[in-house]
Amino acid sequence: MPIKHVAIVGAGIGGLAAALAIRQAGLSVSVYDQASRLEPLGASLTLWPNAMRCLRALGVAEPLLRAGARILSTEARSLRGEMLACVPMQRFYDEAGEPGICVTRADVQRVLLDALGAEHVTLSRRLESLSQDAGGVALRFRDGAEARADLLIGADGLRSTVRRLLFDDGPPRYAGYGAWLGLSAIDHPRLARESAVEVYGAGERLGVIDSGGGLYYWYFIENRAQPVDGVVHCTSGSLLPRLVDWPDYARQLAMSTRARSLQYLSFFHRSARRGPWGQDRALLLGDAIHPYLPNLGQGACQAIEDAHVLGIMLAQGLEDQSLLTRYQSARARRTAMLGRDSVRLGRFAQVGGPTSSRLRDLALRSVPDWVHARRTRQQFGIGETR
Repeated sequence: MPIKHVAIVGAGIGGLAAALAIRQAGLSVSVYDQASRLEPLGASLTLWPNAMRCLRALGVAEPLLRAGARILSTEARSLRGEMLACVPMQRFYDEAGEPGICVTRADVQRVLLDALGAEHVTLSRRLESLSQDAGGVALRFRDGAEARADLLIGADGLRSTVRRLLFDDGPPRYAGYGAWLGLSAIDHPRLARESAVEVYGAGERLGVIDSGGGLYYWYFIENRAQPVDGVVHCTSGSLLPRLVDWPDYARQLAMSTRARSLQYLSFFHRSARRGPWGQDRALLLGDAIHPYLPNLGQGACQAIEDAHVLGIMLAQGLEDQSLLTRYQSARARRTAMLGRDSVRLGRFAQVGGPTSSRLRDLALRSVPDWVHARRTRQQFGIGETR
């Protein structure tokens, strides 16, 4: 039976990108989300060239470029002020054919939703159950509403209901650290525009990235034995005591972030799934199947890549198991590789204790430029068949 109508559960970045790709493939689409209104989780995100290529194919690259800021260099520094690594990015952008940017999640959601059309998204729909038959997939929501589609895409994030209903393979694992996230409009002589900087402490990291519109996206990551539940909105008063030994702009960033906009969340992840990414006419996308730790800035990028690949395959008329098999084959190796790299980088970056952190800084300072270049090209998909 040909696929004509697709239902997507989850109206985050991956779900909205998938909806655009499906409409571009000439199919109809309905998106459902449990939220009563779309509120972005976190403050900003990075869209590296691999994601920007896909977004350009979806027709939304230009408004995102206008909303965000290019990242022309990435730097790692020690808490003592030493430069540990500096990677100019323009040569990789030239090779990839697209730049990398930082942009607020709110702007990304706005651009994607404007391109898709709000009429394709239904909010306050919490998925309760699903069933499949020869005619497609039947969805039942907690409020009693029902829907049918020829194909279901679960793009409902880290604790995906679609994944639980298909596989019930347990919860994600806590990484041992979390972060305060915020947006700030400060000016400071030690903060440069069009750059991304991480400062490394012992079991702690401070990151600052130009996010466009006069805003800096910043995060403070710390090791913590126990995770917090969900996203916690907090005030800077809970964070300032932790920033006493950090550069003065760290405290300014925290104090100038509006209380409701300052969030804390714990980080979770899963190992790459060895089994299928779906079942019959239901499949998973983005964090629902390969949730990432944030250390490479590739989480949203890989969800967008998933969406782009699915759109191409649907435009080719693939159906049922052939679609699931080819989609997973196209995406599994790359997503697993980046997931492993993100876990390893997090373990390396979050080492605690003065001796271990000094050894980490020494190791990072000794990495040759060609190694940084190889890793960057790998992450951006430079040289891969598109």
